[in-house]
Amino acid sequence: MNPIFLPPPPPFSFIPFPPPIPISVPPPPLYCPPPPHLILPTISTGIHWNKPPPGFVKLNTDASYKYNCQRSSIAGVCRDEDGIWMFGFSSRVQSGSSFEAELMAVREALKLAWDKGLRRVILESDSESVVNRIRNQTIRQPKESDGGDHTGMPGLWQPGMELLHPAYSQGRQLRC
Repeated sequence: MNPIFLPPPPPFSFIPFPPPIPISVPPPPLYCPPPPHLILPTISTGIHWNKPPPGFVKLNTDASYKYNCQRSSIAGVCRDEDGIWMFGFSSRVQSGSSFEAELMAVREALKLAWDKGLRRVILESDSESVVNRIRNQTIRQPKESDGGDHTGMPGLWQPGMELLHPAYSQGRQLRC
């Protein structure tokens, strides 16, 4: 067999690519113009948060209740005499009414304060009925998930704790 010789390849010639052509792309049109500067009206209710007196802490609680599924959210915050946050909580709970949800929020706040050794407490709640219930010392603890009716709130509302409702914020505080 005779070997086959291939002709040598042609000399390599470098053909540079043409320089890139700058493409001018206009900015996209503004589909959503920036919103105008909004000036919202303010409504002064005359109710605002005040620091507690020296030596006291202030508990603020609130709750929301969803009627069609009997679920609630409760929350609270505790601040010291300088207005500095000490602790807070939030939780989803089952309750049968907005009153029960507000009561559960107050109960949890008082329990946490007591467990942390806080004895000089001012409580603020936006539920006047809960505040009146506490003031009259006729609180019934909400039904627990086990179905039992647990009455009273032993060890939670103690002498030396102080109760305040925002409606009484004009210097009239209830001392229990």
